[in-house]
Amino acid sequence: MEILGLFPIPVLKMSLNRKFTAEELNEVNILKQNSEKRETGSFRSINTSVLDRPALSNLKDSITEAFDIYINEVIKAEDKVTSRITTSWLNWQNGEQVTHVHKHPNSYLSAVLYIEAYEEDRINFLNKRYHQIQLTPKEYTPYNGDTWLVYVKSGDILIFPSNLSHGVDAREKDKGTRVSLAVNMFPTGKLGNKKDLTELII
Repeated sequence: MEILGLFPIPVLKMSLNRKFTAEELNEVNILKQNSEKRETGSFRSINTSVLDRPALSNLKDSITEAFDIYINEVIKAEDKVTSRITTSWLNWQNGEQVTHVHKHPNSYLSAVLYIEAYEEDRINFLNKRYHQIQLTPKEYTPYNGDTWLVYVKSGDILIFPSNLSHGVDAREKDKGTRVSLAVNMFPTGKLGNKKDLTELII
């Protein structure tokens, strides 16, 4: 017997394999001083282009490289495209605070980089496709689950299609403030091809 995973939604999880520098962490703290409180009680940077700040330029390069890996190794794009970061912002949440389920419009790929994460920190991905018939599974797998939890640690980065629904639940234990960097990307260059009438040059 063979189970074919047809048309899966790929989520890339990897580590930056480096520590955050003192300059980068100091910049994160500066941005926190100029943040806004959300309805959930968490904080978000008012600046939505934080990766354009000079102190975070190396971090921007690392995230761009991660986007390129997704484009080249997951999508396996035939034509050379450039990963253009369009928006980037910081989030600060304690264990009791949540992020509602959402998607990222006007974006192709999205990323979350965990600058500070604790035990039980995770992100929830949700399958929003309609099921005409719903059977209750005795064991959840990527084939039958509508929610998938991905546990993370400091330095982890997740890259996924921007139309994939996701959110964050509360932790059972509040060990500290989770700090994450959210990033949206849009490809530039030659997209599609003339033969299929899909060519778009951006």
